[in-house]
Amino acid sequence: MPLNRQTIEAAIKASGGAEQPDDQIEGLFTKLVYLEATGRYGQLLKGIAKSNNTSNFLALLLEVTFAYQFETAGLPLDYEAKQVPEQTSSIDFRMKVPSGEAAYFELRLLQQDQRTAEDIAKQLAATKVYEVVKDGEDEQAEVLRLQGTLLSKVENAEGKPFKFLETGEGF
Repeated sequence: MPLNRQTIEAAIKASGGAEQPDDQIEGLFTKLVYLEATGRYGQLLKGIAKSNNTSNFLALLLEVTFAYQFETAGLPLDYEAKQVPEQTSSIDFRMKVPSGEAAYFELRLLQQDQRTAEDIAKQLAATKVYEVVKDGEDEQAEVLRLQGTLLSKVENAEGKPFKFLETGEGF
Protein backbone atom coordinates (compact mmCIF):
# COMPACT_ATOMS: atom_id res chain seq x y z
CA MET A 1 0.00 0.00 0.00
CA PRO A 2 1.71 3.19 -1.10
CA LEU A 3 1.38 5.81 1.61
CA ASN A 4 0.77 9.49 1.03
CA ARG A 5 -0.35 12.49 3.03
CA GLN A 6 -3.83 12.44 1.51
CA THR A 7 -4.39 8.87 2.74
CA ILE A 8 -3.34 9.86 6.26
CA GLU A 9 -5.49 13.00 6.26
CA ALA A 10 -8.48 11.01 4.96
CA ALA A 11 -8.02 8.37 7.69
CA ILE A 12 -7.88 11.05 10.38
CA LYS A 13 -11.06 12.64 9.05
CA ALA A 14 -12.85 9.28 8.63
CA SER A 15 -11.94 8.45 12.23
CA GLY A 16 -13.59 11.61 13.53
CA GLY A 17 -10.45 13.70 13.83
CA ALA A 18 -10.16 17.36 13.00
CA GLU A 19 -7.80 18.83 10.44
CA GLN A 20 -4.26 18.57 11.78
CA PRO A 21 -1.33 20.99 11.48
CA ASP A 22 1.17 20.14 8.74
CA ASP A 23 3.94 19.30 11.23
CA GLN A 24 1.68 16.73 12.93
CA ILE A 25 0.80 15.09 9.61
CA GLU A 26 4.45 15.14 8.56
CA GLY A 27 5.55 13.55 11.84
CA LEU A 28 3.06 10.71 11.45
CA PHE A 29 3.89 10.32 7.76
CA THR A 30 7.61 10.01 8.60
CA LYS A 31 6.88 7.19 11.06
CA LEU A 32 4.63 5.35 8.62
CA VAL A 33 7.13 5.58 5.75
CA TYR A 34 9.90 4.31 8.03
CA LEU A 35 7.80 1.33 9.13
CA GLU A 36 6.70 0.63 5.55
CA ALA A 37 10.36 0.41 4.49
CA THR A 38 10.96 -2.48 6.92
CA GLY A 39 8.40 -4.62 5.09
CA ARG A 40 6.99 -5.98 8.37
CA TYR A 41 4.07 -3.66 9.10
CA GLY A 42 1.76 -3.97 6.09
CA GLN A 43 -1.20 -5.02 8.21
CA LEU A 44 -0.70 -2.09 10.61
CA LEU A 45 -0.34 0.43 7.78
CA LYS A 46 -3.42 -0.95 6.05
CA GLY A 47 -5.33 -0.59 9.32
CA ILE A 48 -4.31 3.07 9.62
CA ALA A 49 -5.31 3.82 6.02
CA LYS A 50 -8.72 2.15 6.37
CA SER A 51 -9.55 3.34 9.87
CA ASN A 52 -12.95 4.96 10.35
CA ASN A 53 -13.30 4.84 14.12
CA THR A 54 -11.68 7.19 16.64
CA SER A 55 -10.82 4.58 19.27
CA ASN A 56 -9.40 2.16 16.72
CA PHE A 57 -7.40 4.91 15.01
CA LEU A 58 -5.88 6.04 18.31
CA ALA A 59 -5.02 2.44 19.23
CA LEU A 60 -3.31 1.98 15.86
CA LEU A 61 -1.38 5.23 16.40
CA LEU A 62 -0.13 3.82 19.70
CA GLU A 63 1.08 0.71 17.86
CA VAL A 64 2.75 2.85 15.16
CA THR A 65 4.55 4.92 17.78
CA PHE A 66 5.62 1.83 19.74
CA ALA A 67 6.97 0.09 16.63
CA TYR A 68 8.72 3.24 15.41
CA GLN A 69 10.51 3.72 18.75
CA PHE A 70 11.85 0.16 18.71
CA GLU A 71 12.75 0.16 15.02
CA THR A 72 14.65 3.46 15.17
CA ALA A 73 16.58 2.14 18.17
CA GLY A 74 17.73 -0.82 16.07
CA LEU A 75 15.37 -3.28 17.76
CA PRO A 76 13.26 -4.89 15.02
CA LEU A 77 9.83 -6.22 15.89
CA ASP A 78 7.46 -8.69 14.29
CA TYR A 79 3.87 -7.45 14.10
CA GLU A 80 0.87 -9.65 14.99
CA ALA A 81 3.01 -12.62 16.04
CA LYS A 82 1.90 -15.96 17.43
CA GLN A 83 3.76 -17.85 20.13
CA VAL A 84 2.57 -21.23 18.91
CA PRO A 85 1.09 -22.18 15.51
CA GLU A 86 -2.27 -23.29 16.93
CA GLN A 87 -2.78 -20.00 18.76
CA THR A 88 -6.08 -18.47 17.66
CA SER A 89 -5.15 -14.88 18.47
CA SER A 90 -1.95 -13.02 17.70
CA ILE A 91 0.08 -10.85 20.06
CA ASP A 92 0.76 -7.30 18.90
CA PHE A 93 4.57 -7.47 18.82
CA ARG A 94 7.42 -9.96 19.20
CA MET A 95 11.03 -8.93 19.72
CA LYS A 96 13.65 -11.62 19.22
CA VAL A 97 16.85 -11.28 21.22
CA PRO A 98 20.29 -12.68 20.33
CA SER A 99 19.93 -15.57 22.81
CA GLY A 100 17.04 -16.91 20.73
CA GLU A 101 14.43 -15.94 23.32
CA ALA A 102 11.57 -13.64 22.46
CA ALA A 103 9.71 -10.92 24.31
CA TYR A 104 6.05 -10.34 23.45
CA PHE A 105 4.19 -7.05 23.82
CA GLU A 106 0.42 -6.65 23.85
CA LEU A 107 -0.61 -3.00 23.80
CA ARG A 108 -3.83 -1.50 25.05
CA LEU A 109 -4.75 2.15 24.77
CA LEU A 110 -6.46 3.05 28.02
CA GLN A 111 -8.76 6.01 28.04
CA GLN A 112 -10.36 7.91 30.86
CA ASP A 113 -13.78 6.70 31.95
CA GLN A 114 -16.54 8.66 30.22
CA ARG A 115 -17.88 10.44 33.31
CA THR A 116 -14.44 11.73 34.31
CA ALA A 117 -13.58 12.69 30.72
CA GLU A 118 -16.80 14.71 30.43
CA ASP A 119 -16.15 16.39 33.79
CA ILE A 120 -12.62 17.35 32.75
CA ALA A 121 -13.86 18.70 29.39
CA LYS A 122 -16.50 20.84 31.15
CA GLN A 123 -13.96 22.22 33.60
CA LEU A 124 -11.47 23.02 30.84
CA ALA A 125 -14.13 24.76 28.76
CA ALA A 126 -15.09 26.94 31.72
CA THR A 127 -11.76 27.72 33.38
CA LYS A 128 -8.84 26.22 31.39
CA VAL A 129 -7.86 24.14 34.46
CA TYR A 130 -9.30 20.99 35.97
CA GLU A 131 -9.08 18.77 39.01
CA VAL A 132 -10.20 15.22 39.65
CA VAL A 133 -10.97 13.99 43.13
CA LYS A 134 -11.88 10.37 43.75
CA ASP A 135 -12.77 8.65 46.96
CA GLY A 136 -11.75 5.10 47.86
CA GLU A 137 -14.77 3.56 46.13
CA ASP A 138 -14.11 5.54 42.93
CA GLU A 139 -10.47 4.47 42.93
CA GLN A 140 -11.38 0.84 43.57
CA ALA A 141 -13.88 0.92 40.71
CA GLU A 142 -11.21 2.43 38.44
CA VAL A 143 -8.69 -0.28 39.38
CA LEU A 144 -11.28 -2.97 38.65
CA ARG A 145 -12.12 -1.33 35.31
CA LEU A 146 -8.45 -1.26 34.33
CA GLN A 147 -7.86 -4.85 35.43
CA GLY A 148 -10.87 -6.03 33.45
CA THR A 149 -9.80 -4.07 30.39
CA LEU A 150 -6.27 -5.45 30.49
CA LEU A 151 -7.29 -9.03 31.18
CA SER A 152 -9.85 -8.95 28.36
CA LYS A 153 -6.93 -8.61 25.93
CA VAL A 154 -5.40 -11.93 27.00
CA GLU A 155 -8.09 -14.20 28.47
CA ASN A 156 -11.72 -15.12 27.86
CA ALA A 157 -14.64 -14.55 30.25
CA GLU A 158 -13.88 -17.83 32.05
CA GLY A 159 -10.29 -16.74 32.72
CA LYS A 160 -8.76 -19.07 30.12
CA PRO A 161 -5.77 -17.44 28.37
CA PHE A 162 -5.84 -17.07 24.60
CA LYS A 163 -2.58 -15.09 24.42
CA PHE A 164 0.75 -15.60 26.18
CA LEU A 165 0.30 -19.35 26.12
CA GLU A 166 3.93 -20.13 26.89
CA THR A 167 6.26 -18.73 29.50
CA GLY A 168 10.01 -18.91 29.79
CA GLU A 169 12.72 -17.92 32.18
CA GLY A 170 13.16 -14.61 30.42
CA PHE A 171 16.33 -12.93 29.39
